[in-house]
Amino acid sequence: MIARIWHGWTLPRDADDYEMLIKVEVFEKVEKKKIPGYRGAQLLRHDHADEVEFVSIIWFEKLENVASFVGDDLEKAHVPDRCKSKLLRFDTQVKHFEMKYETKK
Repeated sequence: MIARIWHGWTLPRDADDYEMLIKVEVFEKVEKKKIPGYRGAQLLRHDHADEVEFVSIIWFEKLENVASFVGDDLEKAHVPDRCKSKLLRFDTQVKHFEMKYETKK
């Protein structure tokens, strides 16, 4: 399994709006595309005093499946304009990690 990991930061006043936008503009659209090898997504949130950090993780069976989602430039972050408008800053590149070990309850 491959985890596609990306970070973005908002102002606290924009965090709830951004959270809703990423669910609708990214996660729900990915789900509807029925991309081969897509295995789900997660959104992590950490509230700091002056900003809110988000981490998105999108799971794929293998790296080749990521190309079906983003095209040939696998490392380029794809951030919809509506989401960008709520962000202070964000990673322009994503990282892909291969899952090597997992525990389940």
